[in-house]
Amino acid sequence: MERDIVSVILVVILIVSGVTLVAFTQITEDDPNNIILPSTGDGSNDHVPILFPNVDDMANDTNVNDDAFAGMKRFDSYQDVVDYLNISDDYDNNGYHRVDDDMVLFDAEESVAAPSLSFGTADGVIEKDSYSSTNNQVSGVEEGDRVMNDGEYAYIISNDRASVIVMDVVPAKDAKIISVVTSTSQIQDIYLSNGKLVIIGQSYYFEEGLHNSNYQYSNRPVISVQILDVNDRIDMTMVKNDTLKGNYLTSRMIDDHLYLISNLYGHACIEGEDRLPIPANKTYYIDDQEQYRQVTSFMTINIDEPASESRVASIMMSSSNNIYVSRDNIFITHPNYQNMYRWNDADGEYQEKTIVHRLAIDENEIIYAATGEVPGTPLNRYSMDEYDGHFRMATSTGWMDENQVYVLNESLDTVGSVENIAPGERIYSARFMGEKLYLVTFRQVDPFYVIDLSDPTDPQILGELKIPGYSDYLHPYDDNHIMGLGKEGSDVKLSLFDVTNVSDPIELDKIIIEGSWSNSEALNDPHAFLFSREKNMLVIPMDVYNYDDNDYYNSGSRWAGSYVFDISVEDGISIKAKISHELPEIDDDPYTYDYYYQYNHFEQAGRAFYIDNVLYTVSYSMLRATSMDDYDAINTVYLIP
Repeated sequence: MERDIVSVILVVILIVSGVTLVAFTQITEDDPNNIILPSTGDGSNDHVPILFPNVDDMANDTNVNDDAFAGMKRFDSYQDVVDYLNISDDYDNNGYHRVDDDMVLFDAEESVAAPSLSFGTADGVIEKDSYSSTNNQVSGVEEGDRVMNDGEYAYIISNDRASVIVMDVVPAKDAKIISVVTSTSQIQDIYLSNGKLVIIGQSYYFEEGLHNSNYQYSNRPVISVQILDVNDRIDMTMVKNDTLKGNYLTSRMIDDHLYLISNLYGHACIEGEDRLPIPANKTYYIDDQEQYRQVTSFMTINIDEPASESRVASIMMSSSNNIYVSRDNIFITHPNYQNMYRWNDADGEYQEKTIVHRLAIDENEIIYAATGEVPGTPLNRYSMDEYDGHFRMATSTGWMDENQVYVLNESLDTVGSVENIAPGERIYSARFMGEKLYLVTFRQVDPFYVIDLSDPTDPQILGELKIPGYSDYLHPYDDNHIMGLGKEGSDVKLSLFDVTNVSDPIELDKIIIEGSWSNSEALNDPHAFLFSREKNMLVIPMDVYNYDDNDYYNSGSRWAGSYVFDISVEDGISIKAKISHELPEIDDDPYTYDYYYQYNHFEQAGRAFYIDNVLYTVSYSMLRATSMDDYDAINTVYLIP
């Protein structure tokens, strides 16, 4: 598609009530408007800091043990930050941290529980009749993604993550690109909220300025949050341009508030206080014995009031990884390995633990509420859940050692557990559904477990099913059925489990996508999983390869696009349609049958959404509209020149 720009973009900067408005004119009536976002800057540390009065009060109380709140304290000055990061005596000759056998990270008896904003109960599932939304883990907690829609328009992050493509997709036969929003950052996620488009980008600061990739190593990462008013999708205005120092970890949108979480390598802060996200005397730290330290920051932004100042809380702690967010709390975890690298005096027992921190949230308020620890490490965020005043976590110890499930109260003290689950195997997927946990472990077969959590103090394994293969992702179908997407051998497998009789779960039906091998992005990214219970429809991206073992590189075939499944309790699983995302043939191309050419010539449709009775499948190269009545093609719009 040629996009000839026939006029210069007029950028008018208005200052209205302290809000920067950037207006853009339409280029032509036919061509999409090219919107160039301004630079985000190098990121300042002059945000409104969020302080934790409960932590400060206890840190100043000499009668309270220093281990309260995991030994969390606030730096007095920037020199304290430097001293904190320049610890050297505690490391052995190999650079590994020495951990005493009797070291206790947290003393549960001495810990003092913080006042909680709330500790919620799981919500019901919210369904939209006319159009689909992102597959979120928690109802009411929106997750950013690369494709969004509002029932009339679609917003798609481009292949190079340099722009957001805005499309008018209703009616589908007239779908077209109406504007392209180009950023100076590498776009990570987008959100839609009450007529606002939120664009989250990542940049890196060098002496010559910002760059959207870390082409030479820079320890000055910058996250941008740019908010556009999209009431006029062709002539949009930018109402907020904010930054936060750090690497983008994740984000969530709850009602009209965005919560953005970042990590910043601790030693990058030694070069100056301006490297910190907020000033040193507003930054907290955890006084533990971890070697690798990062600044984890939590930014909250009111999307409906973009003129209001963003607020940031920063904690210097060990490297954080898995994060679970409910409507009331952020749970952030990081691993702790004791005696793993004790080469010089290896006489301690190896311990693999996960440290959990709870931060209570309520709009712009963030309160550090509790800390705790459990043995093992979680697989991902789906291994964690909050329900009815308790936090539940499934963990594995070692690579193929043992697995366990823990239930913690609001102070993150363990109140119940099931241990020694499937010895010699490892958790491959988990899904909490109210008072039940569905767990899949794997080594040679796929044990599917049903675990009862109705009594938090006494969780019980109710049933077990052993079948070939494994499930990477579990998704609820209804109260008594759950879907599993994974692999059997080298092929994608889709299962429907019946758990009506919890003591005797059965695989009601399954389907295997056969080929030399098949794969799906939905195995690793639930955002690629589109399911409608009302329509009994499941859409997932799919790659299917078939090749001759004797001529691997030149005689294979590949199909890529979306599979549409009909899935119901009564009729089981069947393939309803296959929507190809093959690019047009290129004349006189000598690489038409080359294996590597085929890899680029086809694309999985990594996202899908529906509006009314039209299914839209999106790859990096195209959007395809398909009728859900007969699955005939309606339109194709190419997203690349």
